Amino acid sequence: RYFDKIMHQVCTMAYLPDLTHDFIEMAHYTSRFMMNQYLVQGAYTTLVIVISFSPLALSNLDTARLAAGVSALIGVIFFGYSWIFLFRKRPRLRVLAPGANLYTTGFKQLL
Repeated sequence: RYFDKIMHQVCTMAYLPDLTHDFIEMAHYTSRFMMNQYLVQGAYTTLVIVISFSPLALSNLDTARLAAGVSALIGVIFFGYSWIFLFRKRPRLRVLAPGANLYTTGFKQLL
């Protein structure tokens, strides 16, 4: 799940330059996005803690299962919505060289 979140964040950051070219406004957007991200993470952690101390008497394993299930459900709903409805089509920034593939081209550009 953590890898999915990181990959989603990388794709989301690719859309930031479309919002503005002003550095001050970009700093406002990114700080707002990070604030929202940490707020949601804190709310999720609080929810799991509250449920684990509830009268349900969950064991550590049951709490971990509950947390994983809630995380997967929330991830499917919100990632699915954002990937299907919020991301717009983007034109290619570079043309793939003949004989190259997407898996190795990025690494070759770094060398």
